[in-house]
Amino acid sequence: MKVKITIIIVVIGLNMLLVGYVVGYYIGNKINIDTVVNNVIKQNEQQELLDARVSNIENKVEYSEIDMVVNKIIKEAIYSKYVLQKADAYLPEGHLLSLGALNYVQGNVSAPLYGYMSEIIKEAMSGFTPEEILKYRAGICGSSYIVFSAIIDKLGLPVRSVSFFWENGNNHIAAEVYYDGDWHFYDPTWGSYFVKDGDILSTEEAFQTTELEEYMITNESLLWTRVISSYYNNPGLRAFIDGGVTYKYGTEY
Repeated sequence: MKVKITIIIVVIGLNMLLVGYVVGYYIGNKINIDTVVNNVIKQNEQQELLDARVSNIENKVEYSEIDMVVNKIIKEAIYSKYVLQKADAYLPEGHLLSLGALNYVQGNVSAPLYGYMSEIIKEAMSGFTPEEILKYRAGICGSSYIVFSAIIDKLGLPVRSVSFFWENGNNHIAAEVYYDGDWHFYDPTWGSYFVKDGDILSTEEAFQTTELEEYMITNESLLWTRVISSYYNNPGLRAFIDGGVTYKYGTEY
């Protein structure tokens, strides 16, 4: 009898050890499985975050600076029209848009930086697209015109270049923008245009106007424009008042 009880106890003990081993084995493997699953989930989440970041970067590349500037100019024009209406004043919508583009280009395509990079540090600035020019934030009148015309074109207004030629070989390029049934002159390098009797003059009208400097509006918020204007008179103005200067229109966009 005692022997049977002993045997039963031993068997029960062995069964308990076996159950404990199985349970322990299962729990151990379950933990490992959970760990693997959690790691996979974390990796997937990290990959999703990475994909999202890559997507955002790609979208930003596609959504160029020119596009962002155009959106900003449109918003500013809307706000300006509202304020003008409140003040019982008026400016043509085409002029508001052109002025926004004019101010942006003058502040982001620097002629002094172009001179410094090309002459002092001897860095070549390759490329002639608006994005390539804005990469360096530097350029002379041709670069300013390229960026200005790209913005105006995206704003939905016709634009064309106006090239000036001096007898001594000097040259300059500016732009004309078409709105309200006429062309209007804008110089994105100097941030200048001409206003007479409330009208923004065309290149032809400017050449026909005496004492033109009285009608010139110039953005001299940048130091270099004030300095150069004070030493050399505004080169954009000189295109009209110097003798022997001819001009030529470029292709309309």
